[in-house]
Amino acid sequence: MINVTSCVQSVLHLPAATHAADRLLCIRPTYSKSVMVSVGVSAIGRTNLHFVDPGVKVNGHYHRDILLTRDLLPDIKQYSDYFTFQQDGAPAHRTRKTVELLKVETPDFIPQKCGHPTAPISTQWTTRSGA
Repeated sequence: MINVTSCVQSVLHLPAATHAADRLLCIRPTYSKSVMVSVGVSAIGRTNLHFVDPGVKVNGHYHRDILLTRDLLPDIKQYSDYFTFQQDGAPAHRTRKTVELLKVETPDFIPQKCGHPTAPISTQWTTRSGA
């Protein structure tokens, strides 16, 4: 693997007069800006990807009213009316109003105190085959 940063620095230390301007490298940040995405995952599928606008603080209100009520729960309900909902222990996931909403709006909710605090995914649901 080539270390692009070293190559760019080497080129930049050469006097500009020795190279044509169109042959110099364009410099851009090594890493892209971060992106926050919310998605529900299950064995039968996943919800749409819901991108959080840059600069938005995901607090309890935003998580509950935008990500859950507007985005994730309607997506999940398209797969099944019978599901178990579980989240990790992020502060926005543990607010009293968020927990109350999930107890009312989901058929089966596992609160964080019963789940694994360092779950590898933020939101997951499982469906139950109903007969």
